[in-house]
Amino acid sequence: MIGKNNIKKRLKNDDVIVSVMLRYPVAASAEILAMAGVDMLIIDNEHYPFDQETMINLVRAADVHGATTIVRVPNCEPNRIAQIMDYGVDGIMVPSIDSYEEALQVVQAVKKMLESNETLSKEVESMRREQVAQWADKIAASTPERHGMQLFATQTDRRPDFVKDLAYNLRQRSPRLVFVVGSVWAGKPTRVIPTLTVMLGDEITACGVNAGAVVREAAKLMQGGGGGQAFFATAGGKNPDGLQAAIDKAVELIGAQVK
Repeated sequence: MIGKNNIKKRLKNDDVIVSVMLRYPVAASAEILAMAGVDMLIIDNEHYPFDQETMINLVRAADVHGATTIVRVPNCEPNRIAQIMDYGVDGIMVPSIDSYEEALQVVQAVKKMLESNETLSKEVESMRREQVAQWADKIAASTPERHGMQLFATQTDRRPDFVKDLAYNLRQRSPRLVFVVGSVWAGKPTRVIPTLTVMLGDEITACGVNAGAVVREAAKLMQGGGGGQAFFATAGGKNPDGLQAAIDKAVELIGAQVK
């Protein structure tokens, strides 16, 4: 598998790759090495029996700073390989491969894991679409039109991609939709990212309202910026404490133009 810093591509280009064999079961050590510029961390699970929680924490710590993670597994047992791959590592290193049959066993274990993940991803996506539709049903039923707008403005901890899908679903239902949603989610450990999403129905944009212009102005209140189309735009910021003010500003700007 290709890591965040394109190890595979860099090896093909004969670039110098800095790698370290990690045998210390503390996530901070992985983070420090990654921050120091190590390209690839090899977690030695052959000689050091790290438990599941330890390995997941090591992988997450390295991932934050873009380092590739490889786990040196104890043996070529397929179920163990599949389990470790499921921790989110970029690849595995298998010791003591002495025959074609053993090498094939490793390949089949990885393929099985990838196929299982693909099936699971499809199931998760189907569930997500269903959840978006359920949310849209409830919002549409509980949001009456007032002052020429069907206004839905709130904060949520939902990821921006969920908010976007919800906005598009609602836009199909209401030509006078004004959708202003601020989401706060953890993009990285210790970093919280505020995002503002604005979606407008056709009759609202016909009044001259431009979602891109609205988010650019409102995002200043959360120390951010953004843009988009006349009917849909998003903005990101640095200050989560300013998100509600940004939502209120967006609603104010839109309301001033709707007749």
